[in-house]
Amino acid sequence: MRLSKESSLSLVPALAMLMLGLLCPVAFGQVFNHDYRICNSDYALCAAAICTPTGGQILVNTANGQAFFPAAACTCPLYRGDDIVDVAGGNMTGSCETNSAATVWSGYSIKSEQPQELSNWQTVDAPALLCGKDQMQGAQLANCFSFKCVRAGKINGVEVATCTCPLGESIEGVGVPADSAFFTQAGQCSTTVCSQHPVSTIFGFDDATQGGQCIELSNNDSALASGDGVKRERPFTKDVASAAKH
Repeated sequence: MRLSKESSLSLVPALAMLMLGLLCPVAFGQVFNHDYRICNSDYALCAAAICTPTGGQILVNTANGQAFFPAAACTCPLYRGDDIVDVAGGNMTGSCETNSAATVWSGYSIKSEQPQELSNWQTVDAPALLCGKDQMQGAQLANCFSFKCVRAGKINGVEVATCTCPLGESIEGVGVPADSAFFTQAGQCSTTVCSQHPVSTIFGFDDATQGGQCIELSNNDSALASGDGVKRERPFTKDVASAAKH
């Protein structure tokens, strides 16, 4: 079921927080001391990416130190401007800065349209699909929030990066149960994408049993636009605000 922009407009700010895992978190018995920041730099946006398992492992920051999870490679478009990250999460090291010009972090911002591999890297709509508990795919999602990526040149004129992200891991640094519901902007709202390692994060709505709902997003409803309650690592200027909208 696809919801129109008009009918879903008020859902977008909350949905953005849900997709980040900042609202209604699932209780896993651990407390993670998140350190959310708004960075202003080049960043990879993996929200609409479909990933490929590498067969290897990736070391992830957790509430109790670090832990290994199955790794996946995700090709994500690059943007320049404001994005939100967790400098204590993913495999970040406490700052928006990277240790090389060849690397960027994977952050998040709401983009209702994104270049996608599925569309041969054309910029197309990226609505949010609900993958329900009934699909039993929670452990197959890729969490690409706040992970290191390597610039990979251009594909059809779009700058991209390869991000190595964990499979079946939540932003709390713990494993995701298979019967977890999640949103993803990958797959153009085809439910088959739920089993193809789409980028997402889980949320804690117990009644989100049946998947398939499709929600149109709007850039104008960005829950990150003001940056309220989130530390900005660089000064916010009108020029930065303008760049973040594009």
